[in-house]
Amino acid sequence: MAAFLKKTAAFLLAAILTGSCVPGCAKVSDESGKSYRAALEKYDAGFYDEAVALFLRAESQGDRTAWLKADLALAYLKSGDMKKAEETLLKALSEANGEKAVFYRAGLYYREKGDFESAETYLRSSLPDDPEKVKPEELPAYGYLAEAKMMLGKSDEAISIFKILIQNDYHPTEHKLLIGECYLKAKQVSAACTYFDWAEEAGLTPEQYLYLYRLLQKAEEFTKAEIYFKRGLDRLKAEKKPSMSIGEYYANAGKYAAAGNYLTDETSFGAEMTKAYLEVERGEYEAAEKRYQALLKAGENLTEIYVQYFILAAKSSRFDMAEQILSELRSYHDPSIAAVIDWNEIILYELKLDYTMAYEKLMTYMSVYGVTEECEREKLFLSRALKR
Repeated sequence: MAAFLKKTAAFLLAAILTGSCVPGCAKVSDESGKSYRAALEKYDAGFYDEAVALFLRAESQGDRTAWLKADLALAYLKSGDMKKAEETLLKALSEANGEKAVFYRAGLYYREKGDFESAETYLRSSLPDDPEKVKPEELPAYGYLAEAKMMLGKSDEAISIFKILIQNDYHPTEHKLLIGECYLKAKQVSAACTYFDWAEEAGLTPEQYLYLYRLLQKAEEFTKAEIYFKRGLDRLKAEKKPSMSIGEYYANAGKYAAAGNYLTDETSFGAEMTKAYLEVERGEYEAAEKRYQALLKAGENLTEIYVQYFILAAKSSRFDMAEQILSELRSYHDPSIAAVIDWNEIILYELKLDYTMAYEKLMTYMSVYGVTEECEREKLFLSRALKR
């Protein structure tokens, strides 16, 4: 879902410039301003350890602002240092003095952690009371607020905000899709498809068609799902520079048998990953392992490869290897896959028939990431296995 929200810089609301400051702050030195801007650039480029170092340098050069601490907390979080991230954010909030820029960053921080309840609270605090009078620079925050409400099941509130964003011409196509998703969750299929078709008028990518296909499949609207799948396939075939191969498109839709018919001569990363996945599904573990090893040697998309490699190890009952792969994944300190790692650890204990540990890990998982339908199903299974 969040893939269709515009990825905006985490530090939108304030930028410290030489000799200037936002209301309520002390002026900072030219040196600290340069370090701060360099930190933002490193953060946006994905170099989080370097961003941390530069934020700390800006602080040592005289920048004592609460929003710098909030920026630093985000950088710590993205670099994988959860303890320092939480400590730094709490310090920033204690020094915020009601500054909306700090609350905005706190909202992004908790959004990154998957704590949408806290994200909603802080994002709401960062915005004016009347969303009808939204300013252009506040649009990203409203977008994240609507997303948080949607994730919390507050669909009506989310739809209201998404409509305001559309009225302000802020990524209207993506927000029409999200309104459609809200209606679909409420089982208002006709209203959902009205918004999907409205979004389609502006032109959807094959990835967005796949998104609609998966949504409608989950809602058990199989006929409508196939309509959007076919439209996306037609769009892909019409692209001069396709974003993926036809085989990958079928595989991304979960149509693996059909994907196999197209993948024979395809050699892209996605095609090789799909071939390996199909080999694992067929129990051809040796062939799949060779393919994963070749992909790892290429040195790209390592975390994605290791996640699938873990599935191979677990399915083939090579539990020591599975544990080594999870350890390797943790070494990347990537918050974006933290939930995947922790979930896979639960499954690993389950496969090892250590239901007690699997249950304890599941309880921890739900306390960190929240309770989903999948969590509830897993809890029911483990409770029965433990006769609780």
